[in-house]
Amino acid sequence: LIRGMRIKRCNGCAQCIKGDVPVCSIEDDITPVLSDMLNHETLEIRTDVLDGWFAMPMRKVIERLSNILQTFTDAGGNDPHSIDDVSLRKIVVKVRSESKVESLETDAVKLLKMGPVETISFDYE
Repeated sequence: LIRGMRIKRCNGCAQCIKGDVPVCSIEDDITPVLSDMLNHETLEIRTDVLDGWFAMPMRKVIERLSNILQTFTDAGGNDPHSIDDVSLRKIVVKVRSESKVESLETDAVKLLKMGPVETISFDYE
């Protein structure tokens, strides 16, 4: 649950691609949670939709998670981290909306289906 957490935006320091393990160097409430997300086979994201996209706190989390997932690719010319070092393979996005939001799904897949993530699914509540 991220409600009430202090969450900063990515500052582009690229620290996550420099070490042996993809770790974010920003000091805020979500950083330890980001590392923990990689240690579960399935990540469930529950979110509201505002203007066709994630609510602002979740946007920041998605941005930071996306940058960490890129460290498992050759993005920016880096040597990719091994996907065998993490468990995450699936993301389930539970969306609080009465109707399907195509733009949210398209953008979320672009940002999150990389590196170790093999599937992303969406459930509307």
